[in-house]
Amino acid sequence: MDDQLQGVEKVLNSLGKKLAKQLYGLDLNFEVTGVLEDSPNYLPKYMVLVSTDEKIPNVLKVRNSDWVYGRYSTIEGLQQNLQRLFKYVGLQDLGLLINPKQPRTWELPELQEMDYINHPDKFTPLVDGTYVLDNETGWVYIVYNDNRIAVDNGNHISDIDVEEWWDDLPKEDKIKLDRLYK
Repeated sequence: MDDQLQGVEKVLNSLGKKLAKQLYGLDLNFEVTGVLEDSPNYLPKYMVLVSTDEKIPNVLKVRNSDWVYGRYSTIEGLQQNLQRLFKYVGLQDLGLLINPKQPRTWELPELQEMDYINHPDKFTPLVDGTYVLDNETGWVYIVYNDNRIAVDNGNHISDIDVEEWWDDLPKEDKIKLDRLYK
């Protein structure tokens, strides 16, 4: 499997590097660091572990995308796009896990209802204060009338697929998001 892993690393540092730059504006170098076999937490059976020379942001802005679902992505989206390149080295049943120790966006961050009140600089209000965005993680929460946040009811901005939400996003909020996630 060592030859195949070298092939994976070459594909990631050629086609993958180009894909990451064009799609997300990321200039990354990849290094295969190992393989997980028969992991009960991941499918497919084998997961290639890869590290990058830079930390990947929690929110990736998709280049040349309209203000709709799909404008933002995550490390998982990047992984899926890169994994498709494995077909060029004959490895279609091989998974990819980039920066395994980096938090995953499917895991709801631990926040307290009062965090927006106590640390407003860490959040961006959206849609006239109806929602609040955790700037670091990219999770969006409903805001109650007293400015507490619904910490058990969040969605990552990349997962908001309600067309009306994107349609209702004011121009000022779009400017804020563009400045936050370049």
